Order: sequence, then C-alpha cells, then structure tokens
Amino acid sequence: MQDAWVVDQGKEGSWANIGYTAPTSKNITYTEGSAATAFQAGPNTDNWNPSGCTGTGAWKIGVSVSGTTATYTPSTTCASLTPNFTSIGTSN
Repeated sequence: MQDAWVVDQGKEGSWANIGYTAPTSKNITYTEGSAATAFQAGPNTDNWNPSGCTGTGAWKIGVSVSGTTATYTPSTTCASLTPNFTSIGTSN
C-alpha cells in the first residue's frame, strides 16, 4: 500500500492515506510513527514478552523515499519475532 502511494504521490503516506488499519492483538501494540519510523510495534503484556523489550517502539520500520521508490529499514534492540536460530544449542 505504501509503495503504491509513493509511486503516485512521491512521498510517504500516513496510515490513513494508504488505507492501513493496525491489526488488533492482545500481545502486541501497533502504532504509527513519524516519517522516519513509519511503523512501530511492541509487546503490551507482562505475560508475553519474548525478549524483555518494553514500549510500543520495540520493533520499528522506517521509510525513506527517493523519487518514486520507497526503502524500508527495520530496527530493533530486541530479539526478532521470526526464527533466526541464534539459540540453537543453548538452554533457557
């Protein structure tokens, strides 16, 4: 949705501009950030916090626009939510 907006408008669009609605979850809070951090998510319960992260900006995706091309840059100081095999051979 963001890519289509960038091609049409030549700039980043807000969630309302691109027709995006954050999913609902009992475990994760999704928030719209600024242009530099267009998408943020973070754990919202004490019962589910896979990497000891706090705040709604635990996982972020930034968007930068050049002409009609958007570049997406993820950032986090927390563990990823997808398997990355970093814990193989260790016990928790």
